[in-house]
Amino acid sequence: MDSTPFDKTRIKKATKSIMTMGGLILLLGILALIYPNGFGKFTTIVIGILIVISGFLRLLFAVTASSVGST
Repeated sequence: MDSTPFDKTRIKKATKSIMTMGGLILLLGILALIYPNGFGKFTTIVIGILIVISGFLRLLFAVTASSVGST
C-alpha cells in the first residue's frame, strides 16, 4: 500500500495544466510587449466589463435582499 497522500495521476494532470497556462501567459506577455496600445485598450475594456457586471450583480443583490442586518 502506498503511504503517500498524493495521487500521481492528479499531480501529472495539474502539472500539465499549469505548464499550459504558463505558456499562454508567456505568449500574452510577449504580445503585450509588442503591441502595448492594443493590449491597453483590451485591458481597459475587460476591466470595464467586469465592473459593469459586478455593479449589476450588487444592484440585483440589493433589490432581492429582504432586510438589512437581520440574522
